[in-house]
Amino acid sequence: MKKRLKGLISVFFFLLCIFAWKSGQEVRAAENIIRDFSRIFYIPAGAVLKGGSLQKLQEIYDSMSCIAYTEDGEELYLDAIWDYSGIDIQTVGAYKITGTVRLPEGYTSNVGLPEWTAWISVQNPGQPEIQVYSRMISAGIYYFPWITEQNPDIMEIWLQKEGEDWVNVSEEGYGFADTDGMYLSCQSMIAENIYTLTVVYNEGKTRNLKYRYQSDGRLEILSYQPGTIGGTVSKDTVIRS
Repeated sequence: MKKRLKGLISVFFFLLCIFAWKSGQEVRAAENIIRDFSRIFYIPAGAVLKGGSLQKLQEIYDSMSCIAYTEDGEELYLDAIWDYSGIDIQTVGAYKITGTVRLPEGYTSNVGLPEWTAWISVQNPGQPEIQVYSRMISAGIYYFPWITEQNPDIMEIWLQKEGEDWVNVSEEGYGFADTDGMYLSCQSMIAENIYTLTVVYNEGKTRNLKYRYQSDGRLEILSYQPGTIGGTVSKDTVIRS
């Protein structure tokens, strides 16, 4: 009986030690509480050729990072971790990727982990597309990435407000084409109106992107279909915000 009692006492003290050790671990971990994360101010949309490689895009997105601030004033630099699994590189289209961070061991967050999104356009060779965009808020510019073998200097950007004629916004200075994509100024649009956007290049044109320009600056995509440019307007007619 004494031996059994002695054994039970030993087990009790052993469990007590384990509990005390775990409690100490939890107290120490609780000291590393993250109270906030810094922002990533601009995440560009991306473009890749059908059947190509995501390597260059991954280099761009994987190089992004944010700062985690702890309640003790510590700053941690954390790399963004992106999920590319939803991209079908063999199928032309628009795909969304999501990113977040992984906390180091011993750290917890009382504000939840940050989440970011970006849009990727898979395109046919020689056929630039304007099916995804990112917004440069401070500059008031929208960026539509493409993969193109065309000369951007001879590309024309056409914008049509619903119910009105087409306007060459590249001629009016509200849009310009570059080797990596198209840039469109917010000054070419009026909030809550519907617009159709297209780009003409040497061998054809992109499909027509139809969207509503919302009051908060977001573009509500309505459709992306082939179409024909209608009548144009004189050079001194400008759509102003």
